[in-house]
Amino acid sequence: MRLKNLKTKLENERKSIRHPLRKDKMSSFVRQEDNDKVIIIGVTGSRGKSTTAYLIHEYLKFIGKKSILYSSICVDSPITYIDKKQACDLPIKDREMLLDIIEQVYNYKAEYLVLEVSERVIEKGYVKDVPFDVKVLTSLNPYHNKDFYNPERYVEIKKTFFEYSDDNSVNIFGFTDPIMKDLLSKFLSSSKGENILFGSRYISKVSGFDENKIDYLLTEKTDSLEGLKIGMSFKNKNHQYKTKMLLSHNALNITCAIAVVSTLKCYNEDLFKQFIENIVIPGREVLVKTNNRKIIVGMSLMPMLEELYKYKLLNDIKNIKVVVGAPGLGYKTWLKEFTDNQYIIEQTNSRKAAMDYLKKYADYVCITESDSGATPVEEITNELKGYIADYLKHDVVLDRKEAIEKVISESKEDDVIYISGRGNRNILCNGRDTVKFISDLDVVLDVLKKLGWEINNG
Repeated sequence: MRLKNLKTKLENERKSIRHPLRKDKMSSFVRQEDNDKVIIIGVTGSRGKSTTAYLIHEYLKFIGKKSILYSSICVDSPITYIDKKQACDLPIKDREMLLDIIEQVYNYKAEYLVLEVSERVIEKGYVKDVPFDVKVLTSLNPYHNKDFYNPERYVEIKKTFFEYSDDNSVNIFGFTDPIMKDLLSKFLSSSKGENILFGSRYISKVSGFDENKIDYLLTEKTDSLEGLKIGMSFKNKNHQYKTKMLLSHNALNITCAIAVVSTLKCYNEDLFKQFIENIVIPGREVLVKTNNRKIIVGMSLMPMLEELYKYKLLNDIKNIKVVVGAPGLGYKTWLKEFTDNQYIIEQTNSRKAAMDYLKKYADYVCITESDSGATPVEEITNELKGYIADYLKHDVVLDRKEAIEKVISESKEDDVIYISGRGNRNILCNGRDTVKFISDLDVVLDVLKKLGWEINNG
């Protein structure tokens, strides 16, 4: 009854004070009502949590289960007003949003609820009362959010998420970085319930960790711009998969997703292979092949450009051309915590780091707008230009549609064009109180139609 108790508690909070964060002791969780049988999965981590949460949710739907997803990739609930096609920067904004989610679970009679859980949500106690059945740590990098948290504090926040497990829950930890060899014992000792590990043979080898202790082991991986081929070992059997998903680290995201759905006793080998082969993650590296060129629409420069550079060294591509922008400050709807000096420092550091990264891996850059907010877009583009002016061939085109069209139309055969920063976001904040609607992928498709270039993704 813990979910029902939490629902009642949140309803009382809504009546009294808007966002209290205190936790009362809850009675033991015994699911007695049909509406209280939902299985709740929480996914956190430094990297891969959004993709992993999406994979779990979409697979559950693929096999006919009723699932609700709240992640930064999208919100997918049949009874919410939120558009599934839109990215969601704050999947769990506050306690009131959590109550909305629970009400959707009851009204839809969902069998599964998949929540992406950020360090902000953990730190503020928003999900402290949620009766998770499965908690997942996809990865852990103590320096991931260094402008907001020192490494020790960051690790402590993530560890806190697992301290509220009960004896019936399952905790799935990713051994996806050598640093986990020293941190793993802290997480295992603080959590209750069953503990399961997933990871890779390579990471185990370089860290000196016994791979036999890893329940879901990524044993092999080959990657290209056609996708991934991966091998895994679990339950005393070897398994092979192929997918059109790009980026090497997605092999670990898939391994994690398999560990979760297997734990839920939902894994079917044939169905999962069908599911994963052609899955497309919204806003995460969508590939369009056209006219002997490859266009990729994605989010982050890192680590995509490193992967593209690797293919360039193998002579698979000729030039790496990038469309890039940077967000400004002063959105009307921002929470106060995202307008303080600490956030401004983080934005400045990330811009310079991105431009340094471009200098190392790109052949050409077109600088354009990207959520400028109240900051004049010329100010942002001039700052970015200043970092690369003497190092990298570049242009500045303020209008994003024009920038994308310019780079595509001027490209050569065997070029790869990477359009970064917005993924599946359709709303671009170009002022404190104003927005414009633009989808990078839609712009690409419109440009190709205008040029008369056919898409041959095959």
